[in-house]
Amino acid sequence: MPDPRSRRGIRHPWTALLTAAAAAVLAGASSVTAIGEWVADAPQRVLALLGFRPDPLTGLIRPPHATTIRLVLAAADGDALDRAIGDFLLKRQTPAPGRRVIAVDGKTLRGSAPSAGPPPP
Repeated sequence: MPDPRSRRGIRHPWTALLTAAAAAVLAGASSVTAIGEWVADAPQRVLALLGFRPDPLTGLIRPPHATTIRLVLAAADGDALDRAIGDFLLKRQTPAPGRRVIAVDGKTLRGSAPSAGPPPP
Protein backbone atom coordinates (compact mmCIF):
# COMPACT_ATOMS: atom_id res chain seq x y z
CA MET A 1 0.00 0.00 0.00
CA PRO A 2 1.37 3.42 -0.84
CA ASP A 3 2.07 5.82 2.01
CA PRO A 4 0.11 9.06 1.39
CA ARG A 5 2.07 11.02 4.02
CA SER A 6 4.72 13.56 3.09
CA ARG A 7 8.26 12.47 3.97
CA ARG A 8 8.70 15.29 6.46
CA GLY A 9 8.12 14.43 10.10
CA ILE A 10 7.45 10.70 9.69
CA ARG A 11 8.36 8.86 12.88
CA HIS A 12 6.60 5.52 12.41
CA PRO A 13 6.54 3.27 9.32
CA TRP A 14 3.23 3.22 7.45
CA THR A 15 3.07 -0.59 7.41
CA ALA A 16 3.75 -0.76 11.16
CA LEU A 17 0.88 1.62 11.87
CA LEU A 18 -1.57 -0.32 9.70
CA THR A 19 -0.37 -3.66 11.09
CA ALA A 20 -0.75 -2.40 14.65
CA ALA A 21 -4.31 -1.24 13.92
CA ALA A 22 -5.17 -4.63 12.41
CA ALA A 23 -3.62 -6.48 15.36
CA ALA A 24 -5.59 -4.33 17.80
CA VAL A 25 -8.85 -5.08 15.98
CA LEU A 26 -8.04 -8.79 15.97
CA ALA A 27 -7.40 -8.52 19.72
CA GLY A 28 -10.88 -7.06 20.23
CA ALA A 29 -10.51 -3.30 19.82
CA SER A 30 -13.75 -1.93 18.42
CA SER A 31 -13.01 1.80 18.13
CA VAL A 32 -10.17 4.09 17.15
CA THR A 33 -9.72 4.98 20.82
CA ALA A 34 -9.47 1.30 21.75
CA ILE A 35 -6.95 0.72 18.96
CA GLY A 36 -4.82 3.60 20.27
CA GLU A 37 -5.01 2.23 23.82
CA TRP A 38 -4.05 -1.27 22.65
CA VAL A 39 -1.02 0.04 20.77
CA ALA A 40 0.01 2.25 23.72
CA ASP A 41 -0.16 -0.75 26.08
CA ALA A 42 1.63 -3.19 23.74
CA PRO A 43 4.95 -4.53 25.07
CA GLN A 44 8.20 -3.51 23.39
CA ARG A 45 8.60 -6.99 21.88
CA VAL A 46 5.18 -6.78 20.22
CA LEU A 47 5.86 -3.29 18.87
CA ALA A 48 9.13 -4.55 17.38
CA LEU A 49 7.34 -7.50 15.75
CA LEU A 50 4.78 -5.10 14.28
CA GLY A 51 7.58 -3.15 12.58
CA PHE A 52 8.16 -0.15 14.84
CA ARG A 53 11.76 1.02 15.11
CA PRO A 54 13.56 1.68 18.39
CA ASP A 55 14.96 5.08 19.24
CA PRO A 56 18.67 5.06 18.32
CA LEU A 57 19.64 6.75 21.62
CA THR A 58 17.51 4.88 24.15
CA GLY A 59 16.81 1.63 22.30
CA LEU A 60 13.15 1.87 23.30
CA ILE A 61 10.20 1.97 20.94
CA ARG A 62 7.83 4.87 21.53
CA PRO A 63 4.36 3.71 20.53
CA PRO A 64 2.41 6.04 18.28
CA HIS A 65 -0.13 8.37 19.82
CA ALA A 66 -3.81 7.55 19.36
CA THR A 67 -4.15 10.66 17.16
CA THR A 68 -1.50 9.27 14.82
CA ILE A 69 -3.45 6.02 14.53
CA ARG A 70 -6.65 7.96 13.83
CA LEU A 71 -5.01 10.08 11.14
CA VAL A 72 -3.42 7.03 9.48
CA LEU A 73 -6.74 5.17 9.39
CA ALA A 74 -8.44 8.26 7.96
CA ALA A 75 -5.77 8.63 5.26
CA ALA A 76 -5.63 4.95 4.32
CA ASP A 77 -7.41 3.88 1.14
CA GLY A 78 -9.89 1.29 2.39
CA ASP A 79 -10.21 -0.50 -0.96
CA ALA A 80 -6.43 -0.74 -1.37
CA LEU A 81 -6.09 -2.04 2.18
CA ASP A 82 -8.79 -4.63 1.56
CA ARG A 83 -7.01 -5.80 -1.61
CA ALA A 84 -3.63 -5.93 0.13
CA ILE A 85 -4.98 -8.02 3.02
CA GLY A 86 -6.86 -10.30 0.63
CA ASP A 87 -3.74 -10.82 -1.51
CA PHE A 88 -1.69 -11.55 1.60
CA LEU A 89 -4.20 -14.12 2.85
CA LEU A 90 -4.37 -15.80 -0.56
CA LYS A 91 -0.58 -16.13 -0.65
CA ARG A 92 -0.55 -17.58 2.88
CA GLN A 93 -3.22 -20.14 2.08
CA THR A 94 -1.84 -23.66 2.34
CA PRO A 95 -3.67 -26.16 0.19
CA ALA A 96 -5.64 -28.68 2.22
CA PRO A 97 -7.69 -31.45 0.65
CA GLY A 98 -11.22 -30.20 0.06
CA ARG A 99 -10.69 -26.80 1.75
CA ARG A 100 -10.53 -23.46 -0.05
CA VAL A 101 -11.49 -21.21 2.86
CA ILE A 102 -9.44 -18.94 5.10
CA ALA A 103 -10.88 -18.57 8.60
CA VAL A 104 -10.36 -15.05 9.92
CA ASP A 105 -12.04 -15.47 13.28
CA GLY A 106 -13.37 -18.31 15.38
CA LYS A 107 -16.82 -16.92 16.04
CA THR A 108 -19.85 -19.09 15.48
CA LEU A 109 -23.43 -18.05 15.00
CA ARG A 110 -25.86 -19.01 17.72
CA GLY A 111 -28.21 -21.65 16.41
CA SER A 112 -26.05 -22.57 13.42
CA ALA A 113 -25.13 -26.05 14.67
CA PRO A 114 -26.47 -28.87 12.47
CA SER A 115 -28.77 -30.12 15.25
CA ALA A 116 -30.40 -26.70 15.58
CA GLY A 117 -31.54 -26.53 11.98
CA PRO A 118 -30.35 -24.31 9.15
CA PRO A 119 -27.98 -21.46 9.97
CA PRO A 120 -29.52 -18.01 10.32
CA PRO A 121 -29.30 -15.73 7.26
